Amino acid sequence: YAEKIREVGAKVELVEQQEQLGLGHAVLCARAALEEEAPTLLLLGDHLYTTAHPEGTSCVRQLLAAYTGTSVMALQRTAEAHVHRYGCATGKWDISGKASWPTRFGDGGDAEPRRVHLTMLVEKPTAEFAATNLAVPGLPEGTYLSAFGLYIITETGALLQWLADAADARGASPTAPPLQLTEALDVLRAESGLQGYLVDGTRFDIGGEPQATPSS
Repeated sequence: YAEKIREVGAKVELVEQQEQLGLGHAVLCARAALEEEAPTLLLLGDHLYTTAHPEGTSCVRQLLAAYTGTSVMALQRTAEAHVHRYGCATGKWDISGKASWPTRFGDGGDAEPRRVHLTMLVEKPTAEFAATNLAVPGLPEGTYLSAFGLYIITETGALLQWLADAADARGASPTAPPLQLTEALDVLRAESGLQGYLVDGTRFDIGGEPQATPSS
């Protein structure tokens, strides 16, 4: 086991974000360590992920299996009371190959759709904004889709360049708003397409308060 850990460690390059200027800024700090022409798998360092997949497939492997070449982000159901803490998304379910989809999740088992063609991403919306703009057909009232903290980005270079340009535009002022990854992802969605995938699992944000996640 110790040898395995050493093998993994030899492949790891650590990059420190000197100032907490937003998740987008943290990703930008790693630019020199990334291959901009290759897809990038992004996991959040302050998240823990547990799988609920019936075969024990990890959340990361679920997302890798869902990747078809278009950038994709993992999603999780989130109660209205917690949407103000996360990037949230809405869109249209991909029901390719399905005769129908359930009017309420929890009724369709394996037949339920999981892939979403995203039409909007918003960072930490209010409950009022979510109710008006982020409702997704089939989810219970008051339940929305939020970022799970796992992403596969096809257009790595384009995403990093947008973040770099946005960072330059914000400048070095201490009052400048955080550079959020959600903003860059929404631009990526509009220009190249972005899918969402509802994983079987739960993410725990160890940098925030505990939350209860609706199961259906």
